[in-house]
Parts: sequence; structure tokens; C-alpha cells
Amino acid sequence: MSNKNVEKVIFDNLQPYQNEFFQLTEITGLQISPQIMSILIRMLNINVPPEMVYQLLKCIRRSTTTSKYKRSSTSR
Repeated sequence: MSNKNVEKVIFDNLQPYQNEFFQLTEITGLQISPQIMSILIRMLNINVPPEMVYQLLKCIRRSTTTSKYKRSSTSR
């Protein structure tokens, strides 16, 4: 299944509050893949506190920023 088809299936089946979450990410300019969005929605559906989701996203961002820095500094 192509990425566009996955995206369509995910977003066609959103509940109203999930759709608001998706719209919020679009408004803020976040580029989130459909797979990541699906994981985030599932986490919220199983009552993972939003603060924990936020902390997870911060950790992921920090680790990707750090790994990008390490790659660019080792290539010099």
C-alpha cells in the first residue's frame, strides 16, 4: 500500500477529536508521516497522558538532532 493510500485510510477513519489533533499539527506546520500520526493517535486512545506524548516527542527530536550533528561532525 502506498504512503498516500495509508494516509487516506488513516485520515478517513478519524474520530472528531482525532481530526482536530491532525488539523492542529497541520496548522502548526508540523510534517508528520501518517505512520507516526497513527501511533500518536493510538497512544492518546489508550489514555497515555498528553504530557508523556510530549516528552517522547522531545526525546525523539533531541536524539535526531544529536545524531545529525554527530554525522556532520564526523564527515569533516
